[in-house]
Amino acid sequence: MSLNVLIMSVDMFKDRTSIHSNIDAKLIYPEIKAAEDMYIHPILGSALYNKIITDINASGTPLGSDYVTLVNNYVLDALQNYVLMALPVSLPFQFWNKGVVRKTGSETELPTMSELVDISNFYKQRAEFY
Repeated sequence: MSLNVLIMSVDMFKDRTSIHSNIDAKLIYPEIKAAEDMYIHPILGSALYNKIITDINASGTPLGSDYVTLVNNYVLDALQNYVLMALPVSLPFQFWNKGVVRKTGSETELPTMSELVDISNFYKQRAEFY
């Protein structure tokens, strides 16, 4: 796993997608991290993935033009779409000390039992991956 070093920052994700800039970064960060671990790492393989993560950790950007080309032209596009795939499940639902609620504008409402099962299965699948 990536030691919490992201290939794509939350700000970069917001700049590259239609996600509104007012969405809290703490709601997006875990989705980027999970998408990197679950999808990008297996595609690149451990050696290449670890090289890119190590270079980003050391310098903030991948070193070497081949790695920059790979990340900028392919990895970032795939990554942003994997994150967009997960956000419809994770964004509307927030966990509070009294339970899970769905945000609807300035209001909150309780999710249905079916939605709770879907949310639970979403995170169970992620947990089983790790």
